[in-house]
Amino acid sequence: MKYGCKPGEYKLGVFDLWDSVNNRWLEVDDPRWNDIPVENRVPLLYRGPYDPDMVEELAEGKSTIASHIREGCVIKTVPERTIYRFGRAQFKVVGLGYLARD
Repeated sequence: MKYGCKPGEYKLGVFDLWDSVNNRWLEVDDPRWNDIPVENRVPLLYRGPYDPDMVEELAEGKSTIASHIREGCVIKTVPERTIYRFGRAQFKVVGLGYLARD
């Protein structure tokens, strides 16, 4: 997926920031996110309680930042948390339309 980039052109899409001083991922509301230009932040599609039907719906359709199909959506916990023996509680739901593309 080219996300509107021409040959030799690159864009940055930030969806996570690592705080190397405190050795942790930044919370979604951390003010340091304001240091990242809006055009480089991956858009927040929804914030609220987990709803499997809504997640399935958000994983489909046209991308909000390009003219192609959406890849899916990322689910993150607020606050950030880790699950014992699993790791960070963050998941990506890949859209069926993306999986079926040519």
